[in-house]
Amino acid sequence: MKFDPYCDGKDEKVLEMEMGEADEPPLSASAFLRLPGELRVCIYRYALLKTDNIKIGKHEKPAQPGILQVNTQCRNESADIYYEENAFAFHVTHFDAAL
Repeated sequence: MKFDPYCDGKDEKVLEMEMGEADEPPLSASAFLRLPGELRVCIYRYALLKTDNIKIGKHEKPAQPGILQVNTQCRNESADIYYEENAFAFHVTHFDAAL
């Protein structure tokens, strides 16, 4: 089996998701939310991880990824991946170290 950096087995995020989940999602839940937590984490990583820094500045404000806006469960499961596993670059102007 080929190594995949996005899906390298059980990690902390998957374990957190499993500890917080009920036995099984209701049948009315979307097909995506009925997928196993390990697979959802892989999908979140493919969708959210960037190879370049995410630039933030006065004129550069990246939109929040859509998957963080789908519903509360998707946001809870994917926000840590987006904010902790990406690198953010902040552009600071008019910095005065004397302050």
